[in-house]
Amino acid sequence: MASNFPSRMFKNIKMETFYYIILSSIIFLTASYTVWPIINIDLGEYERIFAVYPFILFLHIFLLIYGILKGGRWLIAISLGLIGVAASLVVSEMWSAASCEASEQKQISIVSHNLAVRNRRPEATVRALLAANPDVLLLQEASGSVEPYLPMLDRQYPYHSRCVRGCDLRIYSRISMDRVRWRFKDSNGATTGPHIMWTHLTLPTSSILLATVHMARDGSVAERNVERRRLMNFIHASKHGLLIVAGDFNLTPWEFGMREFDRGIIPARRVSRALFSFPSRMNKIEHVLPVLPIDHFVVGSGLSVASVDRLPPTGSDHFPIIARLVVRHDANRPRGTPSVKGTGSCAQ
Repeated sequence: MASNFPSRMFKNIKMETFYYIILSSIIFLTASYTVWPIINIDLGEYERIFAVYPFILFLHIFLLIYGILKGGRWLIAISLGLIGVAASLVVSEMWSAASCEASEQKQISIVSHNLAVRNRRPEATVRALLAANPDVLLLQEASGSVEPYLPMLDRQYPYHSRCVRGCDLRIYSRISMDRVRWRFKDSNGATTGPHIMWTHLTLPTSSILLATVHMARDGSVAERNVERRRLMNFIHASKHGLLIVAGDFNLTPWEFGMREFDRGIIPARRVSRALFSFPSRMNKIEHVLPVLPIDHFVVGSGLSVASVDRLPPTGSDHFPIIARLVVRHDANRPRGTPSVKGTGSCAQ
């Protein structure tokens, strides 16, 4: 019996050491993940792991409960600190959502919706958009199963982009608008597109530069960076306070790309905050909890925001987003030619 004591003790020491190594590794990894957005260094391809950043709170809470049960004061202290850091980043995004300005002035309502190429209920999706009754529709992935049903929109939206078939992006409006363009030249004179479609809404005393985008999800980090920065250049080159850009950005607020984008478009700003829009379904499971806020609205300084909301699910795997905007009195200006140069239109 005594001869087995050293071996049992050695085994217990090894197990305890292994336990602390595993626990320390978990704490190190979760702490690194939590504070990395504050450090603000691009991780390239690995940046996508921050898309689900809010869910790190659940792991910290689990570690906190574990520390309480085990009486580990150091684990409790670390967990509380990390909960505070993660919560501050998540809450700051959600707090910004509460900054919308209520207004009794006439509003312009705009719905942005990724229709999904493989939409399961295409006709119902179009009927849902009609029922939402916005002034403008900005649509992405419009060349899939929904495309044959899009003519249902023509009567309610007499102004719309002209496309026989195969256009991923569509714009529909009941407000008069210019010819729709699908390319532009950035500030360096380089032609970009066609993942952006833009036009001008014609108001009595001014015009609104309106664009819809579908940012790439695939491709290299360098390609996605170029696409994002060209969109930033588009916004800057427009020099237009009355600006609306909306669509599927395939970026969440906690990724480096979106943080860079938010800083780079000032004085324009992103107003779709804490709106989890994807997915609305997974495979054959309908009405799942969305975990990714990747559909966004950007507006210029000449527009006030009455509200930005998520609409009920359609047949798409994205939720539609509706923004209600108001033109500020001091933003009214004669309609002129913007600095952005068009190089094509959907009608061509």
